[in-house]
Amino acid sequence: MNSYLTCFVVGLPLVALWLVGVRRGVMVGLVFGLVRREEMPSRFWPATLVYGVLAFGLVITPSLFWFGLWP
Repeated sequence: MNSYLTCFVVGLPLVALWLVGVRRGVMVGLVFGLVRREEMPSRFWPATLVYGVLAFGLVITPSLFWFGLWP
């Protein structure tokens, strides 16, 4: 139970950062530093996908467990 709570608490700020990054068009890449939507769209959208899946996975999985929809 504690690990699900930890995932949820860590996931909420990640979702907020992901939303801000998508709205402003800036993501932080591990290799390329700041990835801007206008300058590098081929790197921006995969970074958006990776961060979005990670952030929403950390929030959705504990929620499903708490509502009895996750084993």
